[in-house]
Order: sequence, then structure tokens, then C-alpha cells
Amino acid sequence: MADTIRDGGSYFMLLAATNGDQFQLNLPVHRDQNFNRLGWHEPRVIYSGQSSTLSWLEAAELASQLSALTHAPILEGGVDRAKECIAIMLNRGQDSA
Repeated sequence: MADTIRDGGSYFMLLAATNGDQFQLNLPVHRDQNFNRLGWHEPRVIYSGQSSTLSWLEAAELASQLSALTHAPILEGGVDRAKECIAIMLNRGQDSA
């Protein structure tokens, strides 16, 4: 599952492993005091109730691995949202365009 959150641009991915484990990836939007988007904060991964913040290098490595999995079916925002999130991670929290 991949989609954006109604906070103005954060991304959320729910990843399921073949053994049934689930991982949550949050990519929080970074805004200034006027709510202009500056980019994104470092991603957080949540697994078994434990949260870890990834460095941008770790995020890029994870994004490279996830890019091979961006094909249907992906629920909610679908393949497009997953690819957007991965591109931002590869681009270290900046728009890829």
C-alpha cells in the first residue's frame, strides 16, 4: 500500500513480507512557517512497534530495493504513489522534478 497523507504531502507505505510481517514507512513532509513545502524529513520505518529513522543514504538503499517491487497490485494510491515516494527517497528528500 502506498499513498499520501492529508497533511499536505507526507507519504505512507505499508509493506508486507512473504512471511506475513508488515513494515510501515513514513516519509514526513517538511514545511516552513508559511506551509511552503521545503522537501521531506528523513523516513521512519516502523516494525513490531519499534520506530527507526533512516539516514538519506539508508533511505536511498531501501528505495533501490523497493523500486523492483513497484508493480501492481499496490493498494490505495497505487504504483504511481509508490514510485513518487521512492523517487523522493532516492533524491534525498527533494522533489525529483
